[in-house]
Amino acid sequence: MTITTKYDVGQRVWIMHDNEPQEWIVEVIHIGDVAKTTNPMPTYDLHTTESQPLRGVFKEQNVYEHKIHATKRELCLSFLTDKD
Repeated sequence: MTITTKYDVGQRVWIMHDNEPQEWIVEVIHIGDVAKTTNPMPTYDLHTTESQPLRGVFKEQNVYEHKIHATKRELCLSFLTDKD
């Protein structure tokens, strides 16, 4: 059985954090029934690409796949609707 995910460990991705687009790195991929539903949903643990002043490397855990984008452009376009 082969499980494929949209993003791979070590890949640079973009998410919204503190109301701005930021580049992060995929650290861990979790495959499982996170929300106790019948469909397994992959989640990702991410860490920042650069050390933040006074905070060091920041980490986010269990980020859902639909909140992650491969490029900054894709992330920004994801907020537009058909009316925009």
